[in-house]
Amino acid sequence: MYLLKEGAAQVSVNDAGNDHLGSMVISVLEPGQVFGELSLWMEARRTATVTSVDFCHLYMLTRQDLEEVLKLFPEMAPILATQAIAPCLRTTVWVPELRGLSAEASERIARRMATHRLDFADGDVICEEARP
Repeated sequence: MYLLKEGAAQVSVNDAGNDHLGSMVISVLEPGQVFGELSLWMEARRTATVTSVDFCHLYMLTRQDLEEVLKLFPEMAPILATQAIAPCLRTTVWVPELRGLSAEASERIARRMATHRLDFADGDVICEEARP
């Protein structure tokens, strides 16, 4: 995970449904913002590309660093998970069904996801088309 101390960077994603369009810029990061937290927190593959648009000064937090911090401050785990999940819920390229979701609503959903974890076994059906 990286914390942007100085500079600016663009976050872009590939639109899976429109490969011919290439990547689409979804946000611009400013000092104080982070990126890479989703991969660090959820052990997920990279979902976006971050490109510097100015000289950047970054701080890096490794998985080992995160684990050490969470041992000392376990109450931070749901907060960090919420901060990693909420922006994903508002990214219509990844979750088009949630288009128009407010920041407050995405944070409430993300907080619930972070504090009420469910594990699924291989082959479990968790969602079917046209069913609630």
